[in-house]
Amino acid sequence: MIKAFAIALFLKILHKLLWRKKIIKEYVIQGIFIPFYFVSSNIVTTTAKALNNVTNIKNFCEVGGGSGYIAIELLKEFENLYAVVIDIDEKATKISKVNAKKNGVFDRLDVVQCPSGHCLRRRSFDLTLSNPPYLPCPEPLSIQLCSGIDENVYIDIMSQLVRVSKRFVVVSSSSLAKAWRAISNIFKDAITFTFTVRTPFDEVKVMLIDVGAKNIQDM
Repeated sequence: MIKAFAIALFLKILHKLLWRKKIIKEYVIQGIFIPFYFVSSNIVTTTAKALNNVTNIKNFCEVGGGSGYIAIELLKEFENLYAVVIDIDEKATKISKVNAKKNGVFDRLDVVQCPSGHCLRRRSFDLTLSNPPYLPCPEPLSIQLCSGIDENVYIDIMSQLVRVSKRFVVVSSSSLAKAWRAISNIFKDAITFTFTVRTPFDEVKVMLIDVGAKNIQDM
């Protein structure tokens, strides 16, 4: 936990420095999670693009969308897609809308403020994406980075991902303990793709989980 706290504190300071730029790569980023410099966001986007090239995806949802970066980049590349971005943070939802307009995809993206995906109907999307906060540190330190000491935020998001869609792409980390054990046990036969990257802080995993053909109940 001390390590996670130190990582979150360092990243929080880094974010404050980057927020001074206000706009990076045509995205408003002030006050929210900045995706460009994190390998997890880029791998999620790449995985989703590759998946869309080989499957018939018409719609998707990004849970914990922050700036809307992942969803917007997918919509820019695939003109037939429709997306919903949700986030618990009101500031993030407002910025997602601004970024969607700046990048010309506002007509194919809806933004909703709600926690973890609880506002979404069961099995309502072809694909769900999430790069959730996965550091086991107190949420008040940073809602963009911390999942709570007991990892409750991450576990809650995972439970909603499997409820909302049979197929989802999600980020995990070696910083997690409780949540990773749960994922390994519940989804061990449904993880169809894993990409692992070692960072200076931890080991990040991006997983494609497909429960469509598996007898897996909601968490």
